[in-house]
Amino acid sequence: MPLSSTAQPTDLDVVRDSYDRAAENYVNLIATTGMGDIRTQPWLKAAIDAFADSVRNLGHVLDVGCGPGTVTAYLHECGVEISGVDLSPRMIEHAERLHPECSLTVGSATELDLEPRSLGGILGWWSLFNLPREILPNVLAAFHDALIPGGQV
Repeated sequence: MPLSSTAQPTDLDVVRDSYDRAAENYVNLIATTGMGDIRTQPWLKAAIDAFADSVRNLGHVLDVGCGPGTVTAYLHECGVEISGVDLSPRMIEHAERLHPECSLTVGSATELDLEPRSLGGILGWWSLFNLPREILPNVLAAFHDALIPGGQV
């Protein structure tokens, strides 16, 4: 099931605007406190390290809701072939500035056009809770369809 079949609800316009407004402060918060940086949070880092270990040799991975690219860049450093997508253009601007080595784009989890069996993994780290509950099953089903056998969400 291609994700493009899931209409983007107007709720996501509010989410996009909110993250656009918060982007600068969020990036500064990470830089000054380490909050949100998995490198400073042992249990979060352990979870991401386990994900990296499980997808590293499976092919391309997509970080859906990548924000300023902190986790995307970390996974790239871990040898994962990864790109990131985020609903907020301002978050992507920061991600591109902070992590020019990463492939990043603006887009919605509800409007991705993913080929079946094309990804080794999909990460929705602290992002899927922003989706309206009624569309989450369709989004997750589309994620599943985009994974190669053995791929991880």
